Amino acid sequence: MLTYEGGHHCYFRQVHSDGTVTGWLRKAHAGCPAVVRVDSGLLGSDAGDFTDAVDLSDPLHETRVAVTHEEGEPQAGDTYLGRGEFGKVLCSIFGTDDVPHGCAYSPRSHGLYLLPRSVLAIDSRGRIWSAGAHNTVTVSDGTKSSASQPLPAAVDQLMVRGDSAALWTRTPTGDMFVSDDTGTSWTRVTEPPQAAQDPELAYLLPDGRVLLGPYNGQLWRGTDATNTTYDALDAGPITTVLSSGHRLYGLADQAPEHALHHLVWMSADDGTTWRQVIDAAGDARTAPAAPAADLRLPAQPSAADRISQLGPHDVALGRHGLVLVTYGRGPKSAWRLYDRMDRIVAEGLTRGADVDAAGDGFVLSTDAGVQFVDAAGRSVPVDFDFSARRPVTSGDTFVQGGWVFRRSDLAEFTGTASPDGLVYANDGRGRMWALGNEAPGRTVVRSAVPGGPWTSHDLGPGIGARDVQGTGSTLLVPGRRTMYVSLDAGATWTLELGPYPQGEGPASFRVWPDGTIITGDYRAPYRISHDGARTFTDPAAGEDVTPRLVGDLFARGAPGATEVSQDREHWRRFTPDLVRQLLRNDSS
Repeated sequence: MLTYEGGHHCYFRQVHSDGTVTGWLRKAHAGCPAVVRVDSGLLGSDAGDFTDAVDLSDPLHETRVAVTHEEGEPQAGDTYLGRGEFGKVLCSIFGTDDVPHGCAYSPRSHGLYLLPRSVLAIDSRGRIWSAGAHNTVTVSDGTKSSASQPLPAAVDQLMVRGDSAALWTRTPTGDMFVSDDTGTSWTRVTEPPQAAQDPELAYLLPDGRVLLGPYNGQLWRGTDATNTTYDALDAGPITTVLSSGHRLYGLADQAPEHALHHLVWMSADDGTTWRQVIDAAGDARTAPAAPAADLRLPAQPSAADRISQLGPHDVALGRHGLVLVTYGRGPKSAWRLYDRMDRIVAEGLTRGADVDAAGDGFVLSTDAGVQFVDAAGRSVPVDFDFSARRPVTSGDTFVQGGWVFRRSDLAEFTGTASPDGLVYANDGRGRMWALGNEAPGRTVVRSAVPGGPWTSHDLGPGIGARDVQGTGSTLLVPGRRTMYVSLDAGATWTLELGPYPQGEGPASFRVWPDGTIITGDYRAPYRISHDGARTFTDPAAGEDVTPRLVGDLFARGAPGATEVSQDREHWRRFTPDLVRQLLRNDSS
């Protein structure tokens, strides 16, 4: 059963196992009810009034849900509804914010009833799974119970199907554990990416395999009921997955700018292939099943059509003369890969796009996640873990935002130096730069070509430095009142007064293609230096403090007629070949 609003009406659409769709108009001039899925169907409540819920399992006969504040005895077919967590709001009517109670729904009595706060789940046989002493999980059928091995932390959420189960612990990262022996033993999940291991994005398939996602354009599915290893599946345009019985339903991106609220696909093979059952107009549609990577959104413009209306946003020069250009920004952006003869190798649509050359391809940082585009134009998701810290090794690449990309792992993370320090910048000579832990009263930075030994540089007295900033050969180590500056990729350093002698704290700086250094934003006055940070002055009257940039080039002009420059005096029409000339000259 699916619900959606349209034309001031609330619709219920039921997708049957054969793919046919039946519908029913519930009411006019009212919002759709808040819907909660239970094992027997759906529960709904109007305007957030959870004391006035109805069972929507049969839309032609809404059944009022009874609420009792007495503890009940779970039976097979009952659904545990949590303790008022996000997505399980029906139980919020029980207890208080400080002392929440769990609750469950019985399809026999059409009623909600209380459960002890230790309960985590009710399985299809009516067994109760609860949080036990010493971070254990207990399973009870009313006559006997068993306890699991202790877990590293207390259990937060749990889902179960048959003898397979998955749980998440109360840790900052919400570590995920799986079991295939009715909770007797638990194994921590180490793949897929941590961000995909989200209980709000998890389902247990009928055969006990875990399905996770979508996250960053992919689904992850356990290879068997042990759920210790996973296959990656393309999610195509599907950004939300719902499960019902032996079927999965995929919904398209529902962002307001897309207006794709009604697009629905159904999978009968656990996410391997999908067929569209409801189209963009909300009408039933019969279509053959296809892999998610081959699904297309209706009326989606081609990359070429979109690029023709957009100007270049970012650019990177890769190996063998390859140039990858992104066009526009936000939800209506696109990219195009050119070979050394300026022929188009590949193109695609994306959401937001900053680009860096990396190994034999490019890293695209988009609003929808990070992607790697290889020399043939093939795009694959990158595992981006902002909390991960790894030593930099040979082949690693520094990318925008201060991250390090590793091609062999398709992973992006925070790089670390030896013996200590975090990587913050790179220079025009292929070296990464890290700020080391300050020796008493000193400022120490470290540099290395990825895979090579780290060299320590004692710049001088400690200044309260927090990072290394810069572009190309200009490197800055800002402190509270002063900063160290290098204009020759770290060969020599000078200590400058800096733009904030009154001590507002370390500032963020930008280095323009012509070597201009600027600091400030809408919260603080802009200050500009044209002499390598020796002096900072207020901008001259009419001086542009936020010039348009395309990669490491200044840009101006309308889409389709963009010009670029390195010094804002000599301008030429933007072409991939010009980018090669300018960036190669700059790097040499």
